[in-house]
Amino acid sequence: MIFNILYVYLHIQSYTLEYQNMRTKTEKAVKLFQSGCLKEALAIFRTFRIGFTKEERRTLQIASESLTGNSGFYQQIGIDTDSMIMKSKEIIIEKYFSNEHQ
Repeated sequence: MIFNILYVYLHIQSYTLEYQNMRTKTEKAVKLFQSGCLKEALAIFRTFRIGFTKEERRTLQIASESLTGNSGFYQQIGIDTDSMIMKSKEIIIEKYFSNEHQ
């Protein structure tokens, strides 16, 4: 039991240090996205003002808020949150992982 707790603690510490050593928010967000941490990546991407259109920023905002527990609100006003989450993934892939970007 103690070994498991220690292992998890050390894993979290190494994970934290890895992200602290990155220089930019973009690097952190891209790394989180690649690691499968969509909620955390969107929390960063949604703050970006440059590089996204107004509609893309809105999509990222809705997707981020949906993943943090506010999907019910958006569904009540007629927004398909699953679609917005999928669109947000497409936006990030297009901007940061397409051949044109590299």
